[in-house]
Amino acid sequence: GDIGLNPYEQKDTDACTYCAYKSVCGFDKKLGSGLVRHLDDLNQEDAMERIRQSLGTGEGMDETENKNGGVQ
Repeated sequence: GDIGLNPYEQKDTDACTYCAYKSVCGFDKKLGSGLVRHLDDLNQEDAMERIRQSLGTGEGMDETENKNGGVQ
């Protein structure tokens, strides 16, 4: 298959930190710095709200979520 690079940085972590393919990938952070996405450090509530907004469900719990905030 075709798996493209999709690097990110968040606080002190980046996509290469846990990547099993970094030895063969060849991504150089110095040369590819323009490709790196900078992720916000969000708590779980804020992250879920952004997901709801991107899905168009708006504020509040969707009917597919349980009362603990998980999706069924």
